[in-house]
Amino acid sequence: MLEELYTFSRGASGFSLIIVGISLMLQTRKNPAYRHCGTIMVATGFMFCLSALDPVLKIQLDLGNILIAGAIGFTSNGLSGLTQYILGDSRRSDLTRKMHRAGWYWVTAVVLLPLLDYVFRLQPITRGVEDELALSPLHFAASILLYAWPIAVAILSVHAARWNIADVSADFPATKVLLYGAALTGAILVTIAFSILIGNQILYRLAHTVLQLFLLASYFYIHTHPDWFLEVREDVAMGHERNLGLGDSEANLIGKRLTRIMDDGETLYDPVLDLASMASRIGIPAYRLSWFFNNHLKTTFPSWLNAARIAYVCKRLAMPGKATVLEIAMDAGYRSKPAFNTQFKKITGMSPTEYRKKGIDSRI
Repeated sequence: MLEELYTFSRGASGFSLIIVGISLMLQTRKNPAYRHCGTIMVATGFMFCLSALDPVLKIQLDLGNILIAGAIGFTSNGLSGLTQYILGDSRRSDLTRKMHRAGWYWVTAVVLLPLLDYVFRLQPITRGVEDELALSPLHFAASILLYAWPIAVAILSVHAARWNIADVSADFPATKVLLYGAALTGAILVTIAFSILIGNQILYRLAHTVLQLFLLASYFYIHTHPDWFLEVREDVAMGHERNLGLGDSEANLIGKRLTRIMDDGETLYDPVLDLASMASRIGIPAYRLSWFFNNHLKTTFPSWLNAARIAYVCKRLAMPGKATVLEIAMDAGYRSKPAFNTQFKKITGMSPTEYRKKGIDSRI
C-alpha cells in the first residue's frame, strides 16, 4: 500500500510540476526569472514522472541514466540562469554560455562514466536505492554525481557572478525567503546524495517527497507573490550598494595609483586595456574600481580612458612633429581610426585635423 502511494505521489507531483513549470515559462515576458524557474520545475517533474512510470515502462538502466542526466542538465541550466539573474548577471551572455557548456560537459561525463563498467567488466557492488537494480562501481558513482552538479552549478554561478553572495542579506524580506529556500534545497540534495551513498531507501524517498512538496510550495509562493523575483533582485542590489561603498582612504589610494599609471603612460595606452586588467594593475577587484569611477569620478571606465587618451593625443597634436594623426592615435591605444575620430570629436568638438590646424595657427 505504501509503495503504491509513494509511486502515485511521485507521478502526480511530477505531472503537476510539468504543468506549473510550463505556465511559468509562458510568463517570461513578465520576468526572465520565470523561464529559469519554469525550466527547473519541468525538468524535475519529468524526472519524478519517469521514476513513477519505471515499473510499467521497464526502462533499461543506461537509457534511464541518459534521460535523468539530460533532465539534470536542463535543471542545472535553469538554476544557473536564475542565480545569474538574481546576482545581476543576466545580461552576461558569455557567462551563461560558459555555465551551460560546463553543465553539458558534466552531463556527458555522467552518461559516459557508467559505460566504463562494461569496458573493464566491473562487478556490481551495491543495489540502487530506488529500484534496487544491481549497480557496478561507476554506475553507483554516476548516480551520486547527478545530484552533485546542481549544487556545484549554483556555487560556480555565485563565484563567477558580477556581485558577491554577501550581497544577498537576510536583512531584507525577499532575500530572507530566498536564503531559506536555497538552504532547504541544498539540504535536500545533500540528503538525497547521502542516502544513495549509504543505501538508505527510506531517507532517499523522504528527501524526494520533501523536494516535491517544496517545489510545489515554491510555485504557489511565486504565483501569490508575482513581484518576488524583482524584489529579490532589488534587495540584492541594495545589499551590493551597502557592501560596496569605498572609504575616503581607499578612494584616495585608488586615485593615487591611477595617477601613477597615467604618468607612466605604458599601461594607459595598451590597446587591450580594460576594466579588469586595470583593476589587476591597481591591485583591487574590478567591481570596486567600477564603483570608484561611477561614484567618485562620476563617470565610467571607458569614458575616463577615452578622455585620458584624447588628452594625450591633443598634447601630441599641439607639438611640432611629422607624426600623422593615425600614428598618434595608435600610440594612444586606439586600434580603429573611425572609433578614434568619433571619440575625439565627441570630447573636443572638432576633428583631429581641425584641432592640429588650430594649434598650428595659434603658434603662428
